Amino acid sequence: MHLDTSADLSKMTTHIRRFVNLTGWKRWERRLASLQQQVKDNPFLEGLFDERYRLEWEMGRQYQLFLLGKKVRLPDYDHEIALFSFIVMVSCVSQRLSAEGRNRLSGMLRSGLDAKHGIASVEFEFIIATHLMQHGFDVEFSDIEGESRFDMLVDGV
Repeated sequence: MHLDTSADLSKMTTHIRRFVNLTGWKRWERRLASLQQQVKDNPFLEGLFDERYRLEWEMGRQYQLFLLGKKVRLPDYDHEIALFSFIVMVSCVSQRLSAEGRNRLSGMLRSGLDAKHGIASVEFEFIIATHLMQHGFDVEFSDIEGESRFDMLVDGV
């Protein structure tokens, strides 16, 4: 699979909806409530969470805007850019996966939101895939599709 890794702001709302549909808002709400409660109990965790759970934390910042249907604007700081980039790639890739692959990707995201480690491992896989695609490689998500025991199959163009 080779995708255009650029993002069109006019399509961002569609990407966000597609992304959130993979997990549902309730799972994000529970994750955000859990992180916020932990920070309330121990304010020293905020800096750690901002690094370790950067996508989840940023989703919390963007959450109300998404729910209220506010017009999406260009991201202007690192965590916001990382979240929007991740959302676009997951959205685009999910459209090219089989039904089984979409279910598996959805499960990976749901698991990450329920686990202590968060969704960082899924993010890392998509960062690598994006980088490879930007350099002209075709990337097949073999593990997500249930075809093999390795994450990606990369083919040079």
